[in-house]
Amino acid sequence: MWRNVRQAKADFRRDNRFQVNYYATGEHRRLGTLILKIVDLSSTGVMIDGKAGIDRGDRILLRLPAATDVETLCLWTWYQKAGLQFDQPISSSELTSNIDVMRAVRM
Repeated sequence: MWRNVRQAKADFRRDNRFQVNYYATGEHRRLGTLILKIVDLSSTGVMIDGKAGIDRGDRILLRLPAATDVETLCLWTWYQKAGLQFDQPISSSELTSNIDVMRAVRM
């Protein structure tokens, strides 16, 4: 079993990441509505800067610009950064659409 879990995590880490600079909203059960700065996007998750009180293990409903709301789980935090993994990977077409919108908006 551990080998399968490690393999699955390794597969997620191999996903192509795309640097973006985009502010999205998220809903947190305890903290309410959050403004999250997405700096890195892949089909399996995002990295945010300025984690706004999010802790490892927290669940956040993230609103991406070109997708429906995405359920995420905070896998790690480091100083003001946090990694959020999508419950279900988004499709390559959704990923491309989100990257296009996020890069078109100048913050």
